[in-house]
Amino acid sequence: MMGTGMKVLDISRNDTIPKNPAVYLKVEPAQVTVGLLGAVVLLAAASVLLRAFSAFTGHDYVYGLIPLFDLEREANIPTIFSAGLLSISAGLLSLIAIEKHQSRDGLRRPWAVLACGFLFMAVDELARIHELLVAPTRQWLGRDQLGPLYFAWVVPGFALVAVLALYFVPFLRALPRRDALRFLSAGAVYLGGALGVELAGGNAAEQGGVQQPLYVALVTLEESMEMTGAVLFIRALLLYIAQWSPSLRVELRLS
Repeated sequence: MMGTGMKVLDISRNDTIPKNPAVYLKVEPAQVTVGLLGAVVLLAAASVLLRAFSAFTGHDYVYGLIPLFDLEREANIPTIFSAGLLSISAGLLSLIAIEKHQSRDGLRRPWAVLACGFLFMAVDELARIHELLVAPTRQWLGRDQLGPLYFAWVVPGFALVAVLALYFVPFLRALPRRDALRFLSAGAVYLGGALGVELAGGNAAEQGGVQQPLYVALVTLEESMEMTGAVLFIRALLLYIAQWSPSLRVELRLS
């Protein structure tokens, strides 16, 4: 074997640096959080400024910058960033689930369920799978004027959240209190945007269309809350790993 270097990803605050590593990277939860939240602010500001420029000038493209940064549109930088946040969460959850499985921990199944759930959320962020529920749910509701339920996928969305909440109650109770509160806070911010603000956005869209300033403002708030909630969840996961599982690391031996 040629070369003996090791690349280490260490998310523990207490581990010592290995001797003579070829590459050593230590991930601090606070630094990761600040960096990711900064990216959220920049993306939201870019979307708002470009929307304002479009409104004042009448240009809706601007060399491709508006569709590239518009929080309401799909397959652009904010969408990829959001999917990336959810994918990071899924990866961290998978690391925890693997460690819990190896240690025969009684909570290993909820961690695995969370990992799979966040992976699906990352895919959904890119593919908008949940929007396939809009037409059949509107038909099931049987009304033309839906108000806050205009984006009708929120109905099965709330039902799913209720079922998952019941499933994860024992899991949250078994966690250390501060970790449970961190997870709950992150979830509240994320769902407050994805479902709560979506209700207001649906009502605004039905009453005045999707081009009105109120709807645009609500979409910006919704997407910003979703990204912020995902960042807070990543922070909570990093702090959980650093405090309760300091041995968790990913190593790559270079040959």
